[in-house]
Order: sequence, then C-alpha cells, then structure tokens
Amino acid sequence: MSSIPWLGQSIFPVGQLKRAYEVSLGKMLQTVPATPTDKQHPYLKSASVQWGRVIADVSNQMWCSVSEARALEVLPGDLLVCEGGDVGRAALYSGPNGFVFQNSLHRVRSRDGSDLRYLYYLLSALHASNWLDVICNKATIRHFTSEKVATLEIPIPPPEEQRRIADFLDAETSRIDQMIVITDAQQAALKERMTEEIRQATTVGSGAGKPTGLSWMPLMNENWRLAKVGHEFLTGSGTTPRSVDESYFDGPNPWVNSGDLNDGTVMTTSKFLSDRALADYSALKVHRAGALVVAMYGQGETKGRTGILGIGACVNQACCVLEPIGGVSVQFAQFWFRAHKQGVVAMAMGAGQPNLSQELLRQVRMPVPGLAEQHAIVRDLEVSERQVGAQATLLQSRVRLLAERRQALITAAVTGQFDVSTASGRNTTQGV
Repeated sequence: MSSIPWLGQSIFPVGQLKRAYEVSLGKMLQTVPATPTDKQHPYLKSASVQWGRVIADVSNQMWCSVSEARALEVLPGDLLVCEGGDVGRAALYSGPNGFVFQNSLHRVRSRDGSDLRYLYYLLSALHASNWLDVICNKATIRHFTSEKVATLEIPIPPPEEQRRIADFLDAETSRIDQMIVITDAQQAALKERMTEEIRQATTVGSGAGKPTGLSWMPLMNENWRLAKVGHEFLTGSGTTPRSVDESYFDGPNPWVNSGDLNDGTVMTTSKFLSDRALADYSALKVHRAGALVVAMYGQGETKGRTGILGIGACVNQACCVLEPIGGVSVQFAQFWFRAHKQGVVAMAMGAGQPNLSQELLRQVRMPVPGLAEQHAIVRDLEVSERQVGAQATLLQSRVRLLAERRQALITAAVTGQFDVSTASGRNTTQGV
C-alpha cells in the first residue's frame, strides 16, 4: 500500500500523472493575425471550464496558424484543467469540434487506454484537499503549470479498474447530485413560501381586500390606509469621504454600506469612520438605533435590501435611512419592504432610473394597519421565520453532508479503499 500526501493511503500503484496521461498547455491569446494564413478560431479559457461542464462560446475568438489550430484542437472526451484562476478545476469536453484552448488551460488525453473520467475524479479529490495551495504556492498568483500537472503523484490502477471506478462514481455522484438539487429546490420553495406569507400578512392580512391601483401590489386590507413612506418616516442618506485621506477611516463610528444589509438587524459594519470625517462632511450623521435602512443601489440582489440599525451608525450614499415618525412600526415596514422588494425596485426602472433614490422611496405607498395590529402581525411573522429558519438549517445541513459524502466516496473509490464491483447498488447516501 502506498501513501500520497494529498490523498492518503492507496492500494493501487502510485506514479506520476504523465505515465498514464498526456498533458498539453494552450496558446497565449493572439488578438491579431501574425501571418496571412492565420485564421480566427473559437477558443476555451479558464472561465469556460466549470466543474462538470464546459461553456463553449463561439464569440470568444483568437487567431491561430494552421498548425496551431490542428495541434490545439479540443475534441469531445478531452479533459480540460485550469492552469490559473481556480487552479485544478476540471471538466470533460463534450462540445462541438473546431475549438482551440488558451494557455490558462491544460488539455489532458489518455495514454494506453487510461480513463479520463477516473482522472477527473482524482482532480476533484485534489481540489477538495487544499493540497493545491501547497503545490501552487498560495502566497503568490497560483499557477498549476504543465510540469506540476505532469509530475503530480496519483494512484494508477489498470485501465479496466479505472473504468469500473469511473462507472461507479458516475452513477453514485449523479444520485447524490440529484439529491442536492432536490434539497436546493426545497430550500428555494421554503424561502418563497415565507416571502408569500409576509406579502399576504403586510398587505391584506386576515381581512377582505380592496384595489390599490398598483400593478405590483393590487390588493390591500379594506380597513387599512394606504400611506406614502415620506409621510410616515423622515428620510436621510450619507456620503463617502475622500478615500485618499486615511484619517477619515477606521474611527469609532460605524458606517453602513449597502453590503452590510441582509434584511435583518445591523449590529456591526465592515467599515468605520473617524470623528473628523463626520465634522468635515455635513452629509454624515449618526442615525439612532431603531431606524430602517434601505439599499438604493448595489451589486446583484443588494438593491432593495433592508436592515434595522441595532446600533447608532452613519451610512454612505447608497443607503436611505427611514426614521419613524410614529405611525408605522419599523419592524412592520421592514417586513413589507422585504416582501415587495421586486415591486419597489421596479418603480425605479419604470421611472427611467437605474437605482432607487430618496425621493422615489418617499413616494412609495404601503398599507398601514393600526399599531396594535402591526405589532401582532410582526409577532406572528417572527414566529413563522423562526420555524422556517429551523427547517432551512436542516436542509442546509443535509446539503453539506451530501457534499461531504460525495467527496469521501470519490476519495475512497479512487484509492481502492473498497471494491466498486461489490459496492454497486448499495445505498451510498445512507444516514444523510
């Protein structure tokens, strides 16, 4: 039995990867023809290779000579491995002919009948082991060079055994992946069910509905009033001091950026400002705890997110602060904004603006029951959220355990810790 630092004990013979596989590095990106006979070809780069799939985008083109195009062609069945970026990430190619590959990728082909699927699973185990940080020197820009790939120590069972292992792992990992997909769908459905419960509770409640005249919120409780946010809250925002002046930063004052908002309570911030910054910038003020903050713009899903200040804090220009006047509970307002995020954000697009603004948020109209009813609705929704949160935690734990089981199964199979011929058909996810 042999031992490999990143994989552990293996009953199979150990050797360098180049003994069983041929490794080729791609071509540096060529943006202009070098000779009159050069032609453009679609090419694959590191971003094209994701675990389990290759994105063959014909819009990515580079120039190659006739001989380069022939030598660098990627064929169905080739294994592509990232040289840079997320080093070691790999996928088997199944796309069309005619693509070449850039020097951010290695193309690996079989020698003497070795199974590339087996190597794919080995690289998956390598990637999960964090040993690539050692091989590729994490302290610098990581590169999984051709030499490092070719000289990587791996178990090398006979080709027939490689095929048996790959067949087994194809079936079992597919089964686990399907369970993960189902669990992810259950989490998404749980989240949507909670959102719908919040939407119903903060618009119609338990009463009869009446039209609002708003396409994104067509009904509201017939006994509630429809009020503008600007009539129920004082609004404010902030700014960003000059970044070149370090004395403005890392002071005692929490400074909320849109990235600090997660639809909960803001108890800390990623950045802080000095007293001098607040003195030099009149737009900066410390808003009291209990105010509601809405992200007016940001990346991805950030726009429209909320946070209730659990601490006194100032904000940057991407945030709008809503300080209650007395008619609307901040907790009720947060639930309403969360449930109607898409509708509120769509108002900005309808007004021809890429982002929300203080003025637009002041014009937003929301249903308002009496304070006692607001508090009752908030209490009920908080109970529901705790219950849904507990269910979500169990589902997240299941996904984690399935992913761990998948990786453990791969490592055990490629090192020969069990006979895949007798293991086929067993319930490999038992106990998950």
